[in-house]
Amino acid sequence: MSTKKKKNQKQFTKDLENLLYAHGDVETPLPDTVNCLEDIMLTYITDLCHSASLYSRTTRRAKIKVDDFKFVLRNDPIKFNRIGELLLMNKEISEAKKQFDDKEGKSFDKVANNMDDYADDFDENTVANNGGGKKDGTSANTTENGKKPTAKKDENRPKRKYTKTGKERKPYKKRAKKSDLLATSSSVPTSSGGSAL
Repeated sequence: MSTKKKKNQKQFTKDLENLLYAHGDVETPLPDTVNCLEDIMLTYITDLCHSASLYSRTTRRAKIKVDDFKFVLRNDPIKFNRIGELLLMNKEISEAKKQFDDKEGKSFDKVANNMDDYADDFDENTVANNGGGKKDGTSANTTENGKKPTAKKDENRPKRKYTKTGKERKPYKKRAKKSDLLATSSSVPTSSGGSAL
């Protein structure tokens, strides 16, 4: 069997050129210098990952965790402290993203979903309290004394009904029975043309 050594793909060439320039080398360093530095870096990272993998196997874990790398680098204080700084920075960034998502993204979805409820409450309160529009400047979801309605008042409010197409049904008005109309009309006295003087 012939063993072929895999050609290492030069993945970090541009990054290493910038790193060398930042540390005082010329703007375009020699390709041999960049290739040598990349080989050294890849060897170091590979050895570091293998030693972290060995430590994770001794603790009977199949996956490598960040703590495994911390354990491997515990004797090198500069690299160990740099790991701590990077982890702290990563935590701060993730918390900032989380706050941004909570305030803007997720809360906005909740507000958008509840907009119909707020609009319905506004319509009901303005029509019921002022005959179509609020003129006193109070909020739409407040009662006459300025307090928000309680859950009991919400339970007493009639539930809205919808048709199959999603349109709101108009409330059904009860009509008076004919017998009720006749009874009320017979009880009303009529004038027979005579005067009571």
